Amino acid sequence: MGQLQTFWFLLMQTTFFGVGLLAPLVTALVLLRPDRERVSRLLLLPTIWIAPLGLAGAFVENPDTIKTAGWLGYVALVMLLAFVVTAAWCIGSLRGARAMAAGCALINAPFALLGAFVMGMAASGTWL
Repeated sequence: MGQLQTFWFLLMQTTFFGVGLLAPLVTALVLLRPDRERVSRLLLLPTIWIAPLGLAGAFVENPDTIKTAGWLGYVALVMLLAFVVTAAWCIGSLRGARAMAAGCALINAPFALLGAFVMGMAASGTWL
């Protein structure tokens, strides 16, 4: 049960105790568009910052101090790079929906950054 609790803790810290979960929900609204097959790639943006938190929860070393495996600090850096590359790719490739793609990237960007900070703190075991 420690792994699920750790994931929940990291998710709540990243999303300001759940408020940030509106970002993936707003991004999921692209599925209501008639061209949803084309714009569904925008769902990668919230996935990039939520999935590593689950990985950090899976590799928890000490649930009492919220310490995960040290190599997850590098995963946090890769996550940030992947978010920037994916956002640029979505904005560049979605002609006619670039404003929507930029909006989805801007909505999810703060949580990708916070997710990287939280994962870095969990990997080092040092909490601010």
